[in-house]
Amino acid sequence: MDDDASRRREKRHNVALPVKILAGRREISGTTKDVSYNGMFIGADDLPDARAFVRLQVELQGGEEEIELSGMVVRHIEREGGGGGVGIKLYGNGDDVLKAWNEFIATAASQDAASHGDGSDSRVAMEIRGEKTIEVVVPLAFASPMDLLRTYLMDIPKGCFFVPTANNLAIGDVVAVHFCGAVSVFELKGSVRKQHRTPGDFGVTIEFIELGRDTLFGFWDFICDQGAGSEESAN
Repeated sequence: MDDDASRRREKRHNVALPVKILAGRREISGTTKDVSYNGMFIGADDLPDARAFVRLQVELQGGEEEIELSGMVVRHIEREGGGGGVGIKLYGNGDDVLKAWNEFIATAASQDAASHGDGSDSRVAMEIRGEKTIEVVVPLAFASPMDLLRTYLMDIPKGCFFVPTANNLAIGDVVAVHFCGAVSVFELKGSVRKQHRTPGDFGVTIEFIELGRDTLFGFWDFICDQGAGSEESAN
C-alpha cells in the first residue's frame, strides 16, 4: 500500500535507458519506460522475481556513462507474449552513484518543465554557491504543538536535524524541510551531511542553511500559531 502511494506521488519522466538487471546469477536486458529519483520502471521480456533485490547497470548520456544502482522489485507485470516489466525501488546506494543519478533526473525534470512551460516538480536543478545541487522537499508532521516546541528548543539550536526519509539523498543535496503544524507549514533549508542506512535509522542528517535571527523568530511565530504558546503557559 505504501509503495503504491509512493509511486503515485513520485514525479516520473519518460526516458528510455538501456539497463542490465543482475538478479543472482541471471543477467536480464531491458529498457527503462520511466525514471524518477527513487526508482524506475523497466520493460523486459524476462523478469526477476517480485521482491527480489537486484543490481542495475544503467547507461546514461547515450552510453557514454554507466552507473550501477541497487534496488528491490516492487512491481511485477507479466504479459503473455512479452512486453511486461518491473518497477524498481532504489535502496542502499552509495553517495557517488546517487549524485550521478540525482543529477540525471534533475536534468530530465528541467527538460520536462521547459517543454511544458511548468516548473512544478518539487525537485529541480539549482545553482547554489556555484554547485549544481538537487532540491528535495521533505514533509515532517508533528502530533502536537508541544512536539514542535521541543524540536525548536532542543534540536534546532544544534544546527542539525535527523530526517527519516526513504528518498535517495546524496551528501550535499539541498533539502527543504517542511515542518507541518496543525494550521500551517514552516520551511527550513538545509543540506545533507550524513546518510543513515541501518534498519530503524533510515534517513539523513540535515545541516540547516542560513539559520539566522529572523528565521528563528519566524519559526517561533509559526509554533505560537499552532497553539504551543498557550499550552506552555497552561503548564
